[in-house]
Amino acid sequence: MVLGDASVNVGIGTSAPAQKLDVAGIIRSSSGGFLFPDGTTQTTASSGTISGITAGSGLTGGGSSGAVSLAVDGTVARTSVRKIV
Repeated sequence: MVLGDASVNVGIGTSAPAQKLDVAGIIRSSSGGFLFPDGTTQTTASSGTISGITAGSGLTGGGSSGAVSLAVDGTVARTSVRKIV
């Protein structure tokens, strides 16, 4: 199926898609998983534990055992925060 040309964004559940495919709702893969631009495929939800945290630019703390915490340097500009569950 081809919808328009390469400059067209397609929306499912939205009348103003902002990306090539913009879905307002849950996306389901019944088999195969999801292929990412780097060529990796995620076939299951993430499970397990975090084995270590490394502080990067603007962060202090980290570690790989016990109670681990990170502190944010308030002078570093933050553009997004991502919750890891």
